[in-house]
Amino acid sequence: MISILKKAAYRHGYLIIAAAWLYTISFLFSNYFAADASAGKVAKVLSQYLTEKEKIFETFCKDTQRLKDILDNDASEQKEAFKEDYGLFLYAINDIGNTIEVYWNTNQMSIQANDLKRPDGFHAVKYKNGFFELLKKTVVVDKREYVVAALVPVYWDYSFESNDVQKRFAVPGLEKGYAISKDSGAVTVLNSLKEPVFYLGDKSVTSPDEPGVASIILRVIALMLLMIFINALAVELAKRTGFITGFSFLFIIVVTARILTYLLPSLFNFQKYQLFNPAIFASSSLHPSLGDLLINTILLYWLVYFIKFNYHFSQKLPLNETIKKMAGVIALLLLPLFTMELAGILSSLVMDGVGIPFDVTSFFDLNIYTLVSFIIICFLILSYFYTAQMLVKLSHFTQSGLYWRIIILLSFALFLLGLKISGDNDTLINFSLVAWIILFYFFVELDKSGINSIFYKTSYFIPWSIFLIASVSALLISQNRQLEHTRRTTIAENVSMKSDYTSAKILDVSLTGFSNFIKDTKFSEFTDEEKNRLLKENLSNNNFEGYLNNFYTRIYTFGSHQQPLFNTDSTSYNVLKSIIVNQSKVTDVPELYYYENDATSFSYIYEKDIYEPDSVLDGHIFLIISPKKNGEEGFNPQIFKQLVKDESVVGKDYAYAVYNKQYNLIKSSGNYNFSDIISMKQVPKFGDEYVQHDGYSELWHKASDGRVVVVAKKNIWFIEAITFFAYLFALLILLIAIQHFGTLIFSTHFKAEELKRIFRFNIRTQIQAIIVSVSIISFIIIGITIISFFIFSFTSNNEKKLMATSDIIVKEVQQLSDDKYAISDIADLSKIDLGSELQQKILDIAIVHDIDFNLFDLNGNLLISSQKYVYDNAILSRKMDPRAYYSMHYEHSTRFIQEEQVIDFSFQTIYVPVQGSNKTTFAYLNIPSINTQKELKQEISNFLITILILNALIFIMAGAIAIWVTKRITTSFTLIGNKMKAISFGSVNEEIEWKKEDELGELIAEYNKMVRKLADSAQALARSEREGAWREMARQVAHEIKNPLTPMKLSIQYLQRAIDNNAPNVKDLSKQVAGTLVEQIDQLSKIAGDFSQFANIANVNIEVFDLSNTIEMIVQLYSADERIKITWEKEEGTYLIEADRTQINRLFTNLVKNAIEAHENINDAKIFIQQLIKENEVLISIKDHGHGIPQTMRPKLFTPNFTTKSSGTGLGLAICKGIVEKANGHIWFETKENEGTTFFVSIPLTDK
Repeated sequence: MISILKKAAYRHGYLIIAAAWLYTISFLFSNYFAADASAGKVAKVLSQYLTEKEKIFETFCKDTQRLKDILDNDASEQKEAFKEDYGLFLYAINDIGNTIEVYWNTNQMSIQANDLKRPDGFHAVKYKNGFFELLKKTVVVDKREYVVAALVPVYWDYSFESNDVQKRFAVPGLEKGYAISKDSGAVTVLNSLKEPVFYLGDKSVTSPDEPGVASIILRVIALMLLMIFINALAVELAKRTGFITGFSFLFIIVVTARILTYLLPSLFNFQKYQLFNPAIFASSSLHPSLGDLLINTILLYWLVYFIKFNYHFSQKLPLNETIKKMAGVIALLLLPLFTMELAGILSSLVMDGVGIPFDVTSFFDLNIYTLVSFIIICFLILSYFYTAQMLVKLSHFTQSGLYWRIIILLSFALFLLGLKISGDNDTLINFSLVAWIILFYFFVELDKSGINSIFYKTSYFIPWSIFLIASVSALLISQNRQLEHTRRTTIAENVSMKSDYTSAKILDVSLTGFSNFIKDTKFSEFTDEEKNRLLKENLSNNNFEGYLNNFYTRIYTFGSHQQPLFNTDSTSYNVLKSIIVNQSKVTDVPELYYYENDATSFSYIYEKDIYEPDSVLDGHIFLIISPKKNGEEGFNPQIFKQLVKDESVVGKDYAYAVYNKQYNLIKSSGNYNFSDIISMKQVPKFGDEYVQHDGYSELWHKASDGRVVVVAKKNIWFIEAITFFAYLFALLILLIAIQHFGTLIFSTHFKAEELKRIFRFNIRTQIQAIIVSVSIISFIIIGITIISFFIFSFTSNNEKKLMATSDIIVKEVQQLSDDKYAISDIADLSKIDLGSELQQKILDIAIVHDIDFNLFDLNGNLLISSQKYVYDNAILSRKMDPRAYYSMHYEHSTRFIQEEQVIDFSFQTIYVPVQGSNKTTFAYLNIPSINTQKELKQEISNFLITILILNALIFIMAGAIAIWVTKRITTSFTLIGNKMKAISFGSVNEEIEWKKEDELGELIAEYNKMVRKLADSAQALARSEREGAWREMARQVAHEIKNPLTPMKLSIQYLQRAIDNNAPNVKDLSKQVAGTLVEQIDQLSKIAGDFSQFANIANVNIEVFDLSNTIEMIVQLYSADERIKITWEKEEGTYLIEADRTQINRLFTNLVKNAIEAHENINDAKIFIQQLIKENEVLISIKDHGHGIPQTMRPKLFTPNFTTKSSGTGLGLAICKGIVEKANGHIWFETKENEGTTFFVSIPLTDK
């Protein structure tokens, strides 16, 4: 075994070497070469980055002409500066020393006013949106001083995180987390002046090895090469020593390695990858994460695949009938057990996959974990199919008919169902699973020819794929439906409790600023009536303007003894406290509660106790937030929802209605047509009920307070099922193709000629590949074209909508500049409170039209925004987009439409000027189109899903058509080929009947002509050959018989003369003559035997036997002669061949005998026999140490009647060659004169 492993390791050693190199490269890259391999490297990269930006800044400051052009509003220079990836700002210094911003190239960041007072130089700053280096320099242009400043982003750090909002370095490639600070750290980031700017701490994780994407890919490839290497060793062991040894070797390695990953998690540290995060998926200790499930699935498939396609190398184990029947019964038990366990794993993917989106109808909602889950499902499908095939084959050992096997299988399935082995309490699913098992067993029995074939080579590949994937899709859809029902029940409960997560989330943002404002304010100021009023107005203006445009806010202040402090109404402290204690429910936001005012409305209440630095109570502040009657549903601003990725309590696919105790509709949401009143019969009496209505599924939920909540969702289960099927089918085909070509490529050992041979497809494969490829490529091209046109059309329509909307909003804003309000008021909105009628009316426009908009003054400064949270959290600066400002202010455009980006979220937006009655522009209106981008994504998603479904269906149809077409074409070629193979001299060669007049008809007509001419030629040739053969045979027989007859005649004549002469020794002479006669008669018998053997080579008795036994018998026979030394070397293993045992014995007897006779002196006879397996054939070599074969004799060595001996028929080697060819083998020799000759015999092994 060790020698076999050594040879196999040497043969496949390139795999382990390549794997080691790949892993080493990945380790070196992630820990030494990568830019973020260490804090020192990150600091170095950042220092180089800052130095580069500082040099650009210094060059810019010295370029007086460029500064002058920008200040003079030169279009090319200003637009060129827009392309910079850092913030560039120009400030004019007025007569009293204040700075006035005159140019900016971005609205993604801004410089705080107090930082402009810093001295010229380079400074580290920390703002709400991250860490920056501030570059500042005072310059003189046209005898006037200006401040040139730049903000170089170093680390983006927003106040919240989501998929689109991540903390990250501004330099691409720095992916790992490091602690960054302005004050202290392990490593210093220096600027070009070698001054410290920032400090970096150690990694946020303890692992010394954090590979990036490239390193992970290299390691995965290395692991695959290692697995292929181990598999090659196991296959080699299975071939040489038997299947049990090979499989045991593989099983021990796989299981041991996997157990180590469980017992020593810190050694492998899989947890550093998100794929192994239990928060995404965790079902059991065996599958604690999605990554673990993926590993276990791949290992299962590996072991199953090895058993399936290597078992034929094993030697048949002698089992008695009782054990065989028991094995068959156990197989019938294991089949339903394995099926139920597999169904449990598939169900857990949906039920336990918290972080795995399975909304397959929404393409853009899917993520990498969905793809991994689909890969797992495909591997499970293949593992199950192969395992089930083997179990079905093993079940035949019961020696029962199909009927009784199905009865036994059904009994075991129902028994396991009773024990709830599957872990699934859904009765319908379980009984459906039992029926499916029976159906599957029946189908496998029908496809007996495919039991021993690889999945994609079975004749029923397409039907099997459809059946298995459709079954899995049905199971996943049923589980997804259960999960959706649970989610809908939660929605109904939340709606009944009036809880809205997104509203609370936005309030959390607002209240953070509210709380900070209070901390920075002395509570004693609330004891002064005027200051109290001003502080409350500032609290509202600074924290709730733009957030709560459709909510009323009231602030109550109380002293340390609960006495009211100038509140607007008489509500007491005890009343507010009582609301919190007795009526309110907690939210996810600390100190924020909500309570119901009546059956149709609710309010939020926020409580904050104020303490002195020495923990002495100073007072109390309460905030009441009540929704306006017309705007509860329009509460959530769109950009915020996009950035934080928070869905409201009701998802995008749902609509709901709330009915009071009198069953009257009091509230509804969505586009569904709810009734305004319901009857008592419709109200569920116990629990929740589902009702199907007009293609929708309605959940009827009765709340504890008597209200009824109806949550509706469109029934799209069929589309979901088809989409699931399309995804899985496409991925299964892809994985099978990768495995197929990967296996072929590795089998070539990367030899150029062998690689070329792989891609030399036959006609059938070429036609099938062309038909399928054309269908796929055409759909890809059509899909890309239509999607491109769709995006263009959608964008164009959206621009028209934006223009129409902007016209409406502009007119409404302009109406505010009529007799009631002066333009100067609107142009100076920054000085007006939130409570002012003018500003509130402008914000009400956004509420009425359900849009977000921003209003900027003529200097590009923000006046009013319905998205104030965006600016308060420094997601955007309070400046207008510079491109839009330049177009509006300097080019005097009437509209400017462009695509903007907030962090990583892109959307369309429009800018238009707002003019007064005198046609003078006094502001710029900006309307971002957020929902339309979501709609575009959804439309593209729907189209992609449609394309995918159609592609899957077309692939199936194209595959079926390709098989049908190629079968028709290649069947004709196969017929012609078989006929041509069957052509032989001396037999009747049939012509082909072809009634169609096509290209094949012409070919067949020529073939038939050839057959007729060949028949005539064959007859003539056969006649000539027969005559020649008889003449040659007669000559040879006459020659061979004549040789022994001559000494016989001479001996008799000599004896006759002796008798006639009365010789005294007649008696002795008679004995001598008799001996001579007997000897020559034996020679005649040998001649007759040789000719008989040569004539009877074609008459064989085929049987399967171990060649080693035959060789051993021959070696023992000749080893009995002490003068002959025979050495026999044999590799371990079983050498089963399929041939005539008697002829094989004669073959090697002749070869060994010839080897002995090749020595002049039999005492010098040393024979070396070697036996080994090479490429599924047994190779025998027999070597002698004689004089070798002369060059002139070598070509004729296997020719009948040719001999190198002084006597003999010359048929020995010809007979040997005939025997080998009858066994489908080959025989050849290698010889060197005066050194010896080696004969080689190669015979195919059999697995029968």
